[in-house]
Amino acid sequence: MTFNYKKMLLTAGIVSGLGIPIYHTSNRENGLEATLRNSPALTARTYDNFENDSDEVLLARLIYGEARGESIWIKRAIADSVINRTGKNKWWGNTLREVILKENQYSCFNKNDPNRIKLLNPTKYDKLRVWEVCLIVAMETLPMDNNDDSNGATHYYDTSIKEPEWARNKKPVKVIKTKNGRKIKFYCLDN
Repeated sequence: MTFNYKKMLLTAGIVSGLGIPIYHTSNRENGLEATLRNSPALTARTYDNFENDSDEVLLARLIYGEARGESIWIKRAIADSVINRTGKNKWWGNTLREVILKENQYSCFNKNDPNRIKLLNPTKYDKLRVWEVCLIVAMETLPMDNNDDSNGATHYYDTSIKEPEWARNKKPVKVIKTKNGRKIKFYCLDN
C-alpha cells in the first residue's frame, strides 16, 4: 500500500473523529504540507495513564516513542504489527488500548523508560512535523482494514539491542533496514 498524505489529510471522517482541524498551508514538490492546530494530542492534555487518548492518538504516541526517527515504512510496519495483536484474546490483550498499554510490551510506555515523558508532549521534544507524521501514519493505519506492511507480524525488535528470547530460532517475516544501517526484524508469534 502506498502511503498517501493527501488522501489521509483530506479524509474528513477520521480527522473530524479526532477533533483535529487540518489547515492546508501549501503544496510542495515533495508532498502536501499541513499543520495540525488545536489538537488535544498536541497540547498534551493527557494523564500519565493515557486514559483520554483516542485509539489514533494512542497509536501515534507508540509510533512516536518506538520509531519517530525512522522511515514511513518502518512506522507503518510497527503500527501494523501492533494492530495484528488485536482481536485475538491473547495474553497481551484484545483491544488496541489493551495491547499498547500492556506492561512491558512497548518500552516507550514503561514507567522507567526515558521516552515515556516525551510521549506526553511530543512537540515539546521534537518539531511539529515529527509528531504530525506519527499521527498521520496512525490515522492511515486505522481502521484496521488496510494492507499489512508488516507481513502479519505481531512482534519486532531493533537489532541495536540484544536479540530477545522470543526471537531466538525464529525466522522473521520481514526485515527493514534503518537509516543508520540497523535492521528492524518483524516476527509473527501468533500461536
